[in-house]
Amino acid sequence: FAPYVWFLLKVTLLFLFILWLHWTLPRYRIDQITEMAWKIMLPLALANIVFTALIAPLIWR
Repeated sequence: FAPYVWFLLKVTLLFLFILWLHWTLPRYRIDQITEMAWKIMLPLALANIVFTALIAPLIWR
């Protein structure tokens, strides 16, 4: 196949996967999303920053 055919196929499959997730998973209320952001996503983001700050000097010498 030509490269543009592969690209369109991948985009279509990704689109269908996202639609399938949207149809399958329950909808979250805004308070549930906010709670998840504060309790899960923010600590993960801060841990990522700390981890990167500790590992980066070891990698880029």
